[in-house]
Amino acid sequence: MSVMITCIGLLGCLFSLGFTRYVDRRTVIIIGCGACAICQLCMAIVWNVTPGSVVAGKAVVAFISLFTFFYVAYCK
Repeated sequence: MSVMITCIGLLGCLFSLGFTRYVDRRTVIIIGCGACAICQLCMAIVWNVTPGSVVAGKAVVAFISLFTFFYVAYCK
């Protein structure tokens, strides 16, 4: 799982190289922080609804991957 999350972070870094020239810095930070907050909120909701289940674990890993993508792409 950690290799997958790292690769998604790399994709976020490559993605950010393409759009940071064309988008205002303030917009990038607002979108990035909002997306990171939503990912963290979704992780908390999923884990509180069905804690310890396999499905919840997979969903949490998916949201961690999305969080990593948005953090690296928008908030660095």
